[in-house]
Amino acid sequence: MSASFNVLSVSRETMRRIALSVDRYQVLRAQHGKAAANAKRKPRSAGVVTMHPLERVELDHFLCDVHLVCGKTGAALGRPWLTLAVDHYSGMVVGYHLTFAPPSAASVLAALRHTIVPK
Repeated sequence: MSASFNVLSVSRETMRRIALSVDRYQVLRAQHGKAAANAKRKPRSAGVVTMHPLERVELDHFLCDVHLVCGKTGAALGRPWLTLAVDHYSGMVVGYHLTFAPPSAASVLAALRHTIVPK
């Protein structure tokens, strides 16, 4: 009696995608144990923890994905920069500054000024 085997051919790209999808922490844990995997792959801390609104405000700059055009002349004005001040506790935007100038201390100061003034 002869045995019949079905040979499945898998491409190199499929093997690469499978290898990339495997969790590296689980591989290290299986090979070297939980302590070694934790030391090498686990985050060191939970990050910044805030307990109250406005305890920490984070600022970031974004180049907007719009091209502004002058309504009178039709000339292209360019892409504006948006500086946002975001409350870490609530995730709410508490201030902003929109300008054509690239990010600088002046745009940070303007966003902070907008954050502080009554609205």
